[in-house]
Amino acid sequence: MIEKIVLIVFGAVLGKIIDLYLAKRKLNNLENVLIEELEDIKARLQLITTSYERCIQIFALGGISHDIPMKLSNPIFAKHYSDVAPKLAASQRKSFALINSYVDTVNHGIETLIQNQPLTSENLQPDTLNTWGELLKGQHSNVATAYWHVNYHLSNKDHPFLDTEDISVHKAYINQLKSSEEHIQKLITDAKNNLSTTDFS
Repeated sequence: MIEKIVLIVFGAVLGKIIDLYLAKRKLNNLENVLIEELEDIKARLQLITTSYERCIQIFALGGISHDIPMKLSNPIFAKHYSDVAPKLAASQRKSFALINSYVDTVNHGIETLIQNQPLTSENLQPDTLNTWGELLKGQHSNVATAYWHVNYHLSNKDHPFLDTEDISVHKAYINQLKSSEEHIQKLITDAKNNLSTTDFS
């Protein structure tokens, strides 16, 4: 009788240990998949940046591109982040939340461009074109900033959140913002000096 009780207790304990192991393994797998999703987002942001750069070049030549990039998606974060969050460090949670906000910002920017895109040549008035250009430049900057944060997270997985008290990292972030603005201006200048509308046909 005692042996049966011992076996039952041992079986229950072993089952509990196995359940805990499987649960931990599942969380580890989900955390790895979240990182893989960030890699995908990084690649997509690069494609969106390239698309915006082309749009900005066409704008610089007085035209409007109808090739608006597709939205980002992060289904793993949307479905499983709440499961993984308790396992993450505070800086990791903050970084994931910030990146998710940037995904929303980038997608909202794409929606804004679609809604404000002039569809005919008759709409290409100076004010319309300038408004369109400012929208493009603003969205390019948002995408560049999102890319910087994703890349920073992937390069600092254990402590990825931007700490404003870390002077060197904060300086790198500020330099990124400045570099993005300078890059946009260079795109416009180079397009006006070296390209024509036939280069995009």
